[in-house]
Amino acid sequence: MSKGTILAVDDDAVALAMLTNGLEDAEFEVVQATDGLRAMEVLREDSERFDAVVLDWIMPNMNGLDVLKAISADMRFVGLPVIMQTSVTDDDQIKAAIQSGAYYYVTKPYDEETLIGVVQGALEKFIQFREVMSWGIEATAGLALMTRGEFHLRSLQEGRMVSNLIADLAERQVPVVCGLMELIINAVENGNLGVNASEKADFVARECWAEEVKRRIYLPENLDKFVTVRFEVLDQLVQVEIEDQGQGFDWTQFVELDVRRAYDVHGRGISMAKSYSFDTLDYQQNGRLVSISFAAA
Repeated sequence: MSKGTILAVDDDAVALAMLTNGLEDAEFEVVQATDGLRAMEVLREDSERFDAVVLDWIMPNMNGLDVLKAISADMRFVGLPVIMQTSVTDDDQIKAAIQSGAYYYVTKPYDEETLIGVVQGALEKFIQFREVMSWGIEATAGLALMTRGEFHLRSLQEGRMVSNLIADLAERQVPVVCGLMELIINAVENGNLGVNASEKADFVARECWAEEVKRRIYLPENLDKFVTVRFEVLDQLVQVEIEDQGQGFDWTQFVELDVRRAYDVHGRGISMAKSYSFDTLDYQQNGRLVSISFAAA
C-alpha cells in the first residue's frame, strides 16, 4: 500500500529517475514532471491527488521558485508541502524559498535517507493539516462571538482542534492555523513530554511518532501536565498565549530564520511560524510561554 503520492519535478532525466526510484523504494507513489509548467498542469488536473511535491529549482520554462509561488497562491493547494532540491547554496536564495512557503530545502547531491525522512515528515504535517481543516463551519462559527477564552489541552488532537478554532478568528486563516499547530505541538511534545528534535526525527522515520506521543501523555509524571492556550480579540488584532508545564528550552536559536538550520529535518517550525504566520512572536518564562498576535478577520 502506498504511503502517499509525490509529484517529482526535475528537468534532469537521470536525477529524476534516481529521485523516483528512491521514493518508490520507500513505498511512495510517484508522478513525474520534467519542467515547472508541466508540474502546474499535473497539479491542476487533479488538485487533491498529491501529498507532497519534490521540486528542482533550476528548470526551463518555469523555475522551481516560480512554481512554489504559484502553488502557495492557489487555494486548491493550501497546506501542500513543497520540498525544494537544487545545487544552489546561496543564503539569500534559501531564504527566498523558505519565505515563499517551502517546507524544506535539500541541496544536491543529497542523502537519500535524509530525503525520505523529510518527505515522511512533510506528509505527517500535511495529514495533521487536513484533519484540522476538515472541521465543518458549524464547529467554529460560535467562536466568532467570543472576545476572549482559555483552553486546557493535553494531546495533539486537542491541539489541532484548538488551532482550528482560534484560526477561525484570523484574517489569514491558513497561515495562522499552520503556525498555531507548530507552536502547540512544540508545547505538547517538547515542553510537556520532553521529546527533542533528534528523538522526533527517529520516531517519524520509524513511523511511530504519534504513538510515542500518546504513550508519554499517560506516563505517571505527565498525567497532570497540560498546555494552556489563551486568546483575546482587541480591535483588529488577536493576541494568543501558549503556555506549557515543561522545563523550558533555549528558544533564541529557533525564533529567527537561520539558513544554517535550513537543512534540519525538524526544529524549524518556530521560525517558520514567525516569518509566515504571525505579526509578532515572543517567548517568555524560559521558553515555557509564547505570545503571538495576528490580524483579526
